[in-house]
Amino acid sequence: TINLALTVPDETTNPAVELPFNWRHTASTLNQAIQDILTSWLTELNTYDVQYLPNGATGESPLDGKEGNFVVTDVSLSGGLDNMNVFQVELQGTGQYTVV
Repeated sequence: TINLALTVPDETTNPAVELPFNWRHTASTLNQAIQDILTSWLTELNTYDVQYLPNGATGESPLDGKEGNFVVTDVSLSGGLDNMNVFQVELQGTGQYTVV
């Protein structure tokens, strides 16, 4: 097991460290949706129109679905040698949603 810690100087005292890390998707085999999510989280610029079913909703009623604009607030990756890699994404709404 290896534990890594990222310590970043304050950008007000060291403006050269605007971004402590970055990623670049060059000829990547990573799913395009994951690439877009990672870029959006990093740049904090993009909003997405998302349709989803809230917890407990079955999708059987047209009133179950929700739609609205969201931003990516967190992305995590878990996995291992004996199981699949799984990305988990947290989104936050930017305003009101509509029923779809």
